[in-house]
Amino acid sequence: MCLETGQPTRGASWGVCSHLSFWKRVAGIVFCLVVIFILIGVILYSPALLDLEPCPDDWLYYKRKCYYHSGSVADWNSSQKFCSDFGASLAVIDHPQDLEFIVYRMRTIDFWIGLQKTENKFFWVNGESLNTNLFHVNISDDGDCVHINSAFVSTKKCSSQRNWLCTLAENTVGQT
Repeated sequence: MCLETGQPTRGASWGVCSHLSFWKRVAGIVFCLVVIFILIGVILYSPALLDLEPCPDDWLYYKRKCYYHSGSVADWNSSQKFCSDFGASLAVIDHPQDLEFIVYRMRTIDFWIGLQKTENKFFWVNGESLNTNLFHVNISDDGDCVHINSAFVSTKKCSSQRNWLCTLAENTVGQT
């Protein structure tokens, strides 16, 4: 009897059944080997292909950016140097959602950001000017560096000691 058709076999038809059975087995073995090789490739190479942790240790990931809030205090320039040692900068905030995330979800207070006043205009550390629709900076007479204290954005002397917040630019996330 031919196992594939369930029909009794005679003569030449038996050879066809066994021939088909042989190729089905070969195809099954080849399929299993391909699946095994694919799984081995995924297991061995996925860390390089799928970087599940795009930020350095102790950094937070939000909307294609990495954030680091310091546990210590420093002046604005030292804070910027710390960030740049990681390929980052003091925080550049370019969307209202970023500011909301930083202030309300990270619950960070009183920290330097990457904004500085030069000749009565504010510039981010990346050279872009401040979009004044994003937030208002309370200007004090005692400084040109910007910090966030609770929900207020204000200037202070750059030599003042505070925590700081670093961000990795969107195009460098995953390259750390």
